[in-house]
Amino acid sequence: MAKETLTLFGTAVSCAQCLANIKNGLETLHGIFSLSADVKADTLQIDYDSDIIDENGIRAKLRALGFGAKMLYCIC
Repeated sequence: MAKETLTLFGTAVSCAQCLANIKNGLETLHGIFSLSADVKADTLQIDYDSDIIDENGIRAKLRALGFGAKMLYCIC
């Protein structure tokens, strides 16, 4: 197991519904340990097993959930 952390900046995830959508969507991926958002710092932090999934896979899932390719933003 190779635990890694991906921190995305400029997320603008201030809506509880968007955070729930991200959490529910990422839970379907194998290798995701945890996810947390810091509204004040405007970040999303994802802990994952890089032996199972990589950063590109996580970003692809976020895009599939309807969040921007380069930055996350609230879609509500």
